[in-house]
Amino acid sequence: MEKSESIVKLSKALVKMQSEMGAASKSSDNPFFKSKYADLASVKEATRLPLLNNGLTITQFVGEYVAGVMSLETIILHESGEYMSRVASIPIAKADCHAATAGVTYLRRTSIAAVCNLMQEDDDGNAAADPKKRGKRAIVPTDGAEDECTPDEVIKARSLSNEMRTCFIVGESETARRLFYDDKSLTNECKVLIWKNLKDDTAVRSTIKKLQDEKNQSSK
Repeated sequence: MEKSESIVKLSKALVKMQSEMGAASKSSDNPFFKSKYADLASVKEATRLPLLNNGLTITQFVGEYVAGVMSLETIILHESGEYMSRVASIPIAKADCHAATAGVTYLRRTSIAAVCNLMQEDDDGNAAADPKKRGKRAIVPTDGAEDECTPDEVIKARSLSNEMRTCFIVGESETARRLFYDDKSLTNECKVLIWKNLKDDTAVRSTIKKLQDEKNQSSK
């Protein structure tokens, strides 16, 4: 990931923007999983105003097709001039325009959603990677986590998820760990929901878990 020398203003704007983010409408069908998902247009519509209201914009650039892989650079810019940039990639099953377009669309949609903490599920990523791979979506332990939480816990879980993500981005992983593991006021249900909110941020989850494991080992 590349970033400007300072991202203080950008980080504050990101936290505020993510707290204002709603959900994208699931306007497209995934015939393989028999489910609906939020397409690129829905993702852009859901994120447009929260970004603009906080002095933010997202720009994306398509990379070259190399060895069966498409790449996309996503840059989030703040009106102060601060920025963060990251490149995502996806394997393409066939070297034709339809597969490439599907891959780029998938990267654009998921990259915007990841930056903005826009909740998604049941997407069309399999069609971009390999249309022959079909199956049912696995049930994971965090499914239905919102139903086990009070309204206040849902709000708190979302706020802490955003804060942990921002801490990780600015290099404060230990702070992110403390927010999750050391807050005695968090119920188990709230922690499960926070973990679910971070399902697309595997680096955040694995990092704070590793830090906690190290802390547990050192205290023995």
